Amino acid sequence: MGGVSRGMNWKRVGSGVGAVVVLVVAALAVYLWQLTAPVQVAQTAPVAPTLAVPAATPAADQGAPPPAGQGTPAAGAQGGGPPGGMNGFPPGTPGPAGMGGPGGFPPPMGGDAAPVSTSPPVAPTLAPASGAAAVYRIDPAQSSAAYSVSETFTQAFAGMQPGKVTTVGTTKAVAGDILLDPTNPAASRLGEIVVDISQFQSDIGMRDNAIRRQWLESARYPLATFQNATLTGLPATWPQGQPVTFQIAGDLTVHGTTQHVVWNTTATLDGGTLRAEATTTVKMSEFGVQAPSMPMLSVEDPVTLTLKLVAPPIS
Repeated sequence: MGGVSRGMNWKRVGSGVGAVVVLVVAALAVYLWQLTAPVQVAQTAPVAPTLAVPAATPAADQGAPPPAGQGTPAAGAQGGGPPGGMNGFPPGTPGPAGMGGPGGFPPPMGGDAAPVSTSPPVAPTLAPASGAAAVYRIDPAQSSAAYSVSETFTQAFAGMQPGKVTTVGTTKAVAGDILLDPTNPAASRLGEIVVDISQFQSDIGMRDNAIRRQWLESARYPLATFQNATLTGLPATWPQGQPVTFQIAGDLTVHGTTQHVVWNTTATLDGGTLRAEATTTVKMSEFGVQAPSMPMLSVEDPVTLTLKLVAPPIS
């Protein structure tokens, strides 16, 4: 009896194992069928929710208005450097890799050129002088204002190779009067000098546009002024046709901020025309302007400013 019972138990075990094997085989078959069975794939593009397009903002309402006394760039005038592609670059010029915005630049540099005046600014005039003194008025056609700053390119871009370069931007938009008494130079004085810095142009139009829109915001603060000037180091008499070196100290206002600066100046009175060159070095940060820093470019804070003035006497 014991032998018969053990035989039956082995049959039950065998049946159970067989059932498990059958289930495993069936599961594998179902799994393989799921892997190889064809799947229907849509042949049409997906549809995403659409966004409402906001109404265009009138140009006159864009950006903050210039502060009092700063003036407004002439409407319709265009800046941005030499003609070409985007902001003065040849068409198709790529921006540096890894940066957003059109052409690889962030939006402030890749936007449309900021409007800029093409006319010289207006400066307060001095009253006509008497005796040997005369008032000389700056001639914008023969004069200029310039900045000079050190830039470091970290990669080749727009014809610039990696390394440190000196960038210069210039404008002829300079105005002002100078009173000079050659018999008593100590009585000479400098009227208010006004420069439209939104008209600065360098060798790269995109840089000029970034200066106007973002870095210096000269589209918003177009006028730089120099006032309350004092002249020191003048000779006892002014020699005709000979250069004279001296200093001019006064208040320079840029970007809505005023700082006291000193210009090293050389001037020559030659044939009734006054010619002068004045230089000073300032820091952008002193005028509330952060030196530009980008993945492909860094700019040093100190900037050298130069005025080259040609001023004939007024009649």
